[in-house]
Amino acid sequence: MERLTVRDRPVAGIHFLMNLDRLKRVTIDKREAFEAALAVQQRLSCESNFANIFMWSEVYDTYYTEINSRIVVLNLKVAALLFPFGQWFEPAQLEQHRADLSATMGIDLSWGDVPREYIETHAAALCQYYIISTTPDEDDYILSVENLAELSGRGHQNTRRLIRQFGEQVPGWRLIEITLDNSELARQFAMAQIEAERPGDFLDDESLAITRAFNNFSQLGLEGVLLISPSGEPQAFSVYSFTRPDTCNVHFEKADRQIRGAAQTIRVSLAQHLLQRAKWINLEQDLGNPGLRRSKASYMPEQLLPRYRLSKIAGTEK
Repeated sequence: MERLTVRDRPVAGIHFLMNLDRLKRVTIDKREAFEAALAVQQRLSCESNFANIFMWSEVYDTYYTEINSRIVVLNLKVAALLFPFGQWFEPAQLEQHRADLSATMGIDLSWGDVPREYIETHAAALCQYYIISTTPDEDDYILSVENLAELSGRGHQNTRRLIRQFGEQVPGWRLIEITLDNSELARQFAMAQIEAERPGDFLDDESLAITRAFNNFSQLGLEGVLLISPSGEPQAFSVYSFTRPDTCNVHFEKADRQIRGAAQTIRVSLAQHLLQRAKWINLEQDLGNPGLRRSKASYMPEQLLPRYRLSKIAGTEK
């Protein structure tokens, strides 16, 4: 394993000396090991998805380590550990491993993406060590594939109207799967849409993650659909993978903002495409963005999946 020592690297405004001997970079060849550990808990969370972890690993400066047959992921940029993949640790063990890794890294780490079931099962014990928190900004939007595909009910009137408008603007549109032959077309379309959006750190990060996705498309088990005009021009696309056999996680979705209804058409068309394969679609978080929140809520999610954070109570180090 490569020995990594990083000095004076800022994380959350803190400069520190850390040693990364115990941690490794997330690489494609670890997909099978990660997915075996992730399968133990069968979670819906978008963080419980190897493709997501790998694609965003450069953005979040991601490492992992193995502890007692579990996999623990560290997102160094935000000084957070993902809840261990595999069998649950008891709260005292969980805190022991957090404290150990914090001491190794020289920074105070918290646990992120902690499942509600774990919080409810161990609430009393966890309160001895941690401040338990959550935020709506990080809730995953979980949609029923069947309900989204059918768009039944008055709550979907606006979506149906926008899809009709798209059909009027782009008559004869088609939905095709993303393959090796057209993946570069989809990638270029994605980058064009990012460039057309308001620039910012998140879009730069997303561009990096999308590039890693398309560069490793088949190795990550990614799939996708592309909405095209009769002449073959892309109008929208969606890239996804399966977090568990009945749950599709949409990693990236882009639509031409100049064409009304393109975004709604790709989303509903994806659900129709998946009708025989999946029960749930995870649209991930809205990150506190008001526009994303309105858009994702308009599809009437079956649930908003909370992810909890465990932050060490100050002054309680053992």
